[in-house]
Amino acid sequence: MQELDVFENGTPYDKEDVIYHDSKLIRNAKHIQSFIDEVTRKKEFQSKEKPCFNWINIFNDFSDIIRVLIIEMQFKSNISRQIAELSLQTALVQNLKELSYKSNSGGVSAYFVSFEPIRRKIDEALKKCIDKPTLLNGFIQLTSKDVQDMSHLLLFYYIGADTIESYAFEQAVSSGVFLNYNKKKACYESDNISLALYEMIREIKKLKRRAIEFPYDVQGEMLDTIRDYNVNSDKTYQIRTHHLILLNGIYECQRNIYSLTQYLMRHILHHDNINDYPVLLSGFVEDLRPPEIDVLSVFQ
Repeated sequence: MQELDVFENGTPYDKEDVIYHDSKLIRNAKHIQSFIDEVTRKKEFQSKEKPCFNWINIFNDFSDIIRVLIIEMQFKSNISRQIAELSLQTALVQNLKELSYKSNSGGVSAYFVSFEPIRRKIDEALKKCIDKPTLLNGFIQLTSKDVQDMSHLLLFYYIGADTIESYAFEQAVSSGVFLNYNKKKACYESDNISLALYEMIREIKKLKRRAIEFPYDVQGEMLDTIRDYNVNSDKTYQIRTHHLILLNGIYECQRNIYSLTQYLMRHILHHDNINDYPVLLSGFVEDLRPPEIDVLSVFQ
């Protein structure tokens, strides 16, 4: 920036005397001005070279302070949100460990994956039958392979359902850091990330409830079938439809938790695919419940 000349009554005046003039408020003005020039890197700015670690900024409001912090400290997002994302990442990894096991080949597999063919059989039986109560009291035929796959899901029920935690997700929702502020409407709004956190809490609590409420007599019948399969692996088995539907409820929760985990991890690590929301399984009974938009219309 070009400095202006100083005149008094048309006569050039020594700028040094003006700049470094002592007053009642400032003593040793020259020293103070030298300190300011050093801190602000005046010479480097005049040479059009942006200095490093120059924290001299003009703030008009808090948003200016946040903007400078993001630039100077290379923050990619809100600090509170970064901390929340780190906590979520830890919780997601731990829950995923509980849903998975290490296969003989060294890879990672999920307990619930093998139950999908059985779910399709339940779905087909429900679609074909008009009289649902009669069907629920009937049977579905399973192959020996199906029984083996059913045993994998029961194994998770015994060792993993109670270890899935929702605390980190509840904290993230209650903190509000994942809400977006709409300036035009002057209010906070949720997006797919907020929805995924809410759905994660819901699915974890539902899983724990279903695991606790799973009847002991149903477990006993299924375990007897699995024991028989271990001896006679070439048989077919008739399993009560409503027993399989109960087990299917646990499967659906695990599958939904896994899908939401993938979605949230993708966002935390890469901050992408925020609109690529996973399709969640809603259950054979829950399909009869009204969608959210219909529920909200009641209050309009």
